[in-house]
Amino acid sequence: MSLTEPDVLRIKRAAAYVETHDTDQVLTELFPDLAPAERADISSHLVFDHTAVLVFPDTLEDLREELDRLGFEPGAVNPSVVVRGRLARRYGATVAETPVAIVHVGVAGRSVEIFALPVPQDSPLEAVAADERESEHESHHAFAATQTPAGFEERTGVLPDGGGYNAHEDVTVRYFRTKSKARLEIRVKGNAVRGAGL
Repeated sequence: MSLTEPDVLRIKRAAAYVETHDTDQVLTELFPDLAPAERADISSHLVFDHTAVLVFPDTLEDLREELDRLGFEPGAVNPSVVVRGRLARRYGATVAETPVAIVHVGVAGRSVEIFALPVPQDSPLEAVAADERESEHESHHAFAATQTPAGFEERTGVLPDGGGYNAHEDVTVRYFRTKSKARLEIRVKGNAVRGAGL
């Protein structure tokens, strides 16, 4: 398996961001127009958990070993049903049954969440990888919560951007887009939306 240099750099940039930002700093970047008191109230319900990137190795074999060689401490590699569903809706048959993996690497008590879509050389998936690197559809900052803060969408002006339940991690995720089109995720442990596995 090999990660390209651009993808390695994206992982390293995400790790540097996680290491240097806390919950309030991330919320300030995402919602610069939010009054400090309003931001503090939302911050009391959320904890900055990770920053996510989607990368494109030619195979998923030895993914953990390669991340380890890069100096990271990867956790288990699991299927990412939510992101795989999002990619399938965007690209249809091009993605077909291609698996998408998810692995977290620990950084400063948080993590970088790495989604990996295997893209063999000369595969039609190379066009998908090029489009995703350009658009960064799956890049986001994520917050852990016991539930989405009351009135979150109205208070921040975010728009829902999908989500669902991943049984492999036993977590429900809800994606949002801010007014500036930045993406964020709120993660709630357990199946908060019954039957929402995507």
